[in-house]
Amino acid sequence: MLLWGAAVIGVFAVTLLRAVSQAQRLGGVLAAVATAAFVALLVAGAGAWLLMWVLVPARPVPVDQGAVDSLTALLAPTLAELDAVRAEVVRQVAVRSVRFVPIGAAAGLGIWGLSSLGDDPPGVASLFLFLGVGAFAGEVWAAHDLSREYARLYKNRVLPLLARRFGDLTYRQAPPSDLRALIAHRVLRDCETVTAEDEIAGTHRGLPLRITNTTLTHGSGEDTQTVFDGLLIELELPRSLRGTTAVIADKGILGNLGARLRPDTLRRIRLEDARFEQRFQVYGSDHGEALALLTPAFMERLTALAERSGFALPGALAEGNRLTMALPKPRMGTLFEPPPYWKPAGGEVLVALSQDLEAVLKTADAVIDLEFWAARPARTP
Repeated sequence: MLLWGAAVIGVFAVTLLRAVSQAQRLGGVLAAVATAAFVALLVAGAGAWLLMWVLVPARPVPVDQGAVDSLTALLAPTLAELDAVRAEVVRQVAVRSVRFVPIGAAAGLGIWGLSSLGDDPPGVASLFLFLGVGAFAGEVWAAHDLSREYARLYKNRVLPLLARRFGDLTYRQAPPSDLRALIAHRVLRDCETVTAEDEIAGTHRGLPLRITNTTLTHGSGEDTQTVFDGLLIELELPRSLRGTTAVIADKGILGNLGARLRPDTLRRIRLEDARFEQRFQVYGSDHGEALALLTPAFMERLTALAERSGFALPGALAEGNRLTMALPKPRMGTLFEPPPYWKPAGGEVLVALSQDLEAVLKTADAVIDLEFWAARPARTP
């Protein structure tokens, strides 16, 4: 608040001096004072709005208070430690802000001043925008590293405890994944960067399970394109398969033609289910096994999974003793989002994190229901 107050005074002084220097008469001077006061009030109003946005909670969403109290009691020692860490983060951010916010505001003022020397100088009112953006950038700069470290600590301490409530599962920072087979068989597109932030691993319904929140990108800089953002669900099957079967989301005429032109050891397998064929293409190295796996129940459940809200068309790869599902989530939003460092460690956020875990495991349940055939020998058509 003190820094923003100083910024308001600075904006008033700079705007007044600039306007007075351009005034020719008394009326112009009075107009300059009014203009400077107006711009300063805009800066003050923006600061008040930002402060209210940070400190005042959003409109409450109905939450089961009993669930909040239960989770808070369960995680009380961990939450107490995190609140102590959070208080220290707040203190360090405040100390850093004293340096970085004025630097950011000064940089914004400098850019505005240089812009004023050009043929088309910005108006006085734009000074507020330059100063505000600069000050905000300074605050982000001051808090970025500390905020990211606190978020990672929060996930590492809280999410494993929440995951245990759902069975023999834990949360961990995702290790590197080997996606070569998924890319080679066109379940996933080619990429240059793989980012895996969160992983739920363990045993679920008797099967080893691994769920990774993964993002694949291609290109760099302004040309960066996200080619996959979703969940990779990997199940270890009770027996090993003889061949490889890939289920690929239909990409339209041109996309499918490009896929066929790529080298692959798998052959296209035609199915009698027209509804399934409109959504997916199936490739396999063992025609008989692929048909045995793609039973009517399998196709019905996979189609239903594709129609779930929040997910685009999934893909699947069955190879060896593993079944991997790739579920894009263009409308699902961010999973496992911890609270910002300026908010308490407990409360309703615990329920939201628990609901994220439950939603991911329900998705895994849908995948497990798909592989009911794995415990039985493959049929020969």
